[in-house]
Amino acid sequence: MMIELRQIADIDPDSPIPFCDLASPGILVLGTLADSQSLLSSALALEKDSERQMRFVLRNTLTLLRTAEETLETALETASRHARLRTPHPCFTRPSRQEPALFVRPLAITDVDTLVPVFIRAYNGPPWHDAWTEAMARRYLGGLAGNPLARVFGIFDGETLQGGLIAQIKYWWEGTEAFIDELFIDPSHQGRGLGQALLAGAETILMEEGVTALTLLTLRGGAAEGFYRRQRFEAKQELGFMVRVCELQSG
Repeated sequence: MMIELRQIADIDPDSPIPFCDLASPGILVLGTLADSQSLLSSALALEKDSERQMRFVLRNTLTLLRTAEETLETALETASRHARLRTPHPCFTRPSRQEPALFVRPLAITDVDTLVPVFIRAYNGPPWHDAWTEAMARRYLGGLAGNPLARVFGIFDGETLQGGLIAQIKYWWEGTEAFIDELFIDPSHQGRGLGQALLAGAETILMEEGVTALTLLTLRGGAAEGFYRRQRFEAKQELGFMVRVCELQSG
């Protein structure tokens, strides 16, 4: 607020004099010198109040900006983590640039149907000779993938799915483990290193979740055991796989 003083010197403090011209043109306010001093004090107080209010606004604005910055950093970190989980993981590159690279990426439970035909081809042929039907395979794989702690991965050659891996996260006192329920590759593409690439790609993504060990069950003496040993899996001789056939008890 701007105050203009006029003819203040050498006057009677109690005599009314024109001392300031307010905002509206042509309006002359009369008062005493004491009034003018009071008005000056009020003006200075208003100026100080305005300064305090401005500082308050600035402090609040800075606080809001810092909060917004922290929120943005958290959102970016979360988005980056999700992007890493959903971004194809390059795990095997062929020498020829004309052929697409193989990559591994996580799958959702809605992707189970794409795994079913590959799973059936992998297990209904040699060396397993199983007898999976489409309905049975869908129910089995859907049950595994439906577990909230299940992690499902696929290996792709371009846009074509060539194999899958399903594991279950287990939180042991020794650390977080991923138990591999199934790892299978389309028979027409076996022998090209896809199984190794799928395992390595899934392991890399699982380690980002804090997994420290991979475990599984397989037949002794078969090709599968040899494959896993080459991937640095070790057999635990002190552990035994036990089965009890459920049957009605008579009597």
